[in-house]
Amino acid sequence: MGVLFTIQEGLEFYTKTELKIASYILKNHQQVINESANSLADLCGTSNAAIIRFVQRIGYEGLNQFKLALAKENDEDILNNKVDVIKSEDSIASLIQKSHEASKSTLDKTYELLNIAKLEKAIDKLYQARNIYLLAIGDSLNPANAFKDKLARINKRVTLFSDYHIQMASLAYVNPDDVVLAISFSGETKGIITASEYAVNNGAYLIAITQFNQNSLMKMASLSLYLPSEKMGIELGPISSSMSSYLICDLLYLGIAKINLNETVAKIKSCDEIIDKL
Repeated sequence: MGVLFTIQEGLEFYTKTELKIASYILKNHQQVINESANSLADLCGTSNAAIIRFVQRIGYEGLNQFKLALAKENDEDILNNKVDVIKSEDSIASLIQKSHEASKSTLDKTYELLNIAKLEKAIDKLYQARNIYLLAIGDSLNPANAFKDKLARINKRVTLFSDYHIQMASLAYVNPDDVVLAISFSGETKGIITASEYAVNNGAYLIAITQFNQNSLMKMASLSLYLPSEKMGIELGPISSSMSSYLICDLLYLGIAKINLNETVAKIKSCDEIIDKL
């Protein structure tokens, strides 16, 4: 997980107190490694409790865990690579170059935002779930469908509907043994929020794949995995967020698949044998 990049991603959405802490850490991260919570609070002009809340806010259990992760980074870990927007006068060669740069930037930033502990917990929750419900609308449907197909091949009970009303109806019997995975770049899509609220109220464990910006879905979820808040314009934005969602879903699938790899391989072979008959 890229500590500095994660902090930078949230700059537009922090409270005034969080912004003080974030700004100080970004400018003085080498010094922060050797500071206690009390001394860091004094340097930032905040409180000890505010420091602890901030590091937990960005995905760490406490200050020591945060400082250990920070010690492994350097200035180059803050990714500032900007991607040019598509223009009508672009040649195909230029289009290819911009697409390449956008794809690399998106993948790099998605990996930087990954929190290994959260990813491991999400994998465990999905593996143990009685039923898995996927919630996705619009551009998020494609990665969700791909994830559903992969899980179905290894005999996981997974539900996803493209129609919002059927999606809601499928949650009628959701309970605490189930996991709901909601994918929403904005974290404010009405259909996703309504369905997620219903699932949470019925005791289901909610995992969100969304931006790191304190949106409604992120606040509601028990666990969140983050998409980079790319600013690539309307041409590349949807492609970028979909690519990030595909990557996170693939990592979740690989994590589930490896828990009992021999059994997973056997299940996939069984599926392939049936398909071959067609």
